[in-house]
Amino acid sequence: MATPNYARADDVAWEAHPRFQALQVKVLESKATHPYASIMLVKVAAGGEIPEHTHTVETETAYVLSGKAVLHVDGATYAFEAGVNASIPPGARHSVVNSYDEPLLIYAIHTPPLR
Repeated sequence: MATPNYARADDVAWEAHPRFQALQVKVLESKATHPYASIMLVKVAAGGEIPEHTHTVETETAYVLSGKAVLHVDGATYAFEAGVNASIPPGARHSVVNSYDEPLLIYAIHTPPLR
């Protein structure tokens, strides 16, 4: 019988994002544990940002758990705050700017998995 991947988020250490300095991540699922998705908590520091980038094949679904910021997708601007969900298709240019005084906490799912 297969063993489930069981992760208590409080027990997973925050780690620096390999590309974006203003980010910390907690990887809850990866290619090693889930064949179809990577799942992580993402923290954007107060005054920080996720610079504009694209994902070649992954759809990114992001749900804001706390905080607020601005989401930019292909030239459009959206309020990105607690309770908001956004799905960003492959190839869409997107960024997040947190110009507020508190960190932004996002539950992010990438399908297929990033790592």
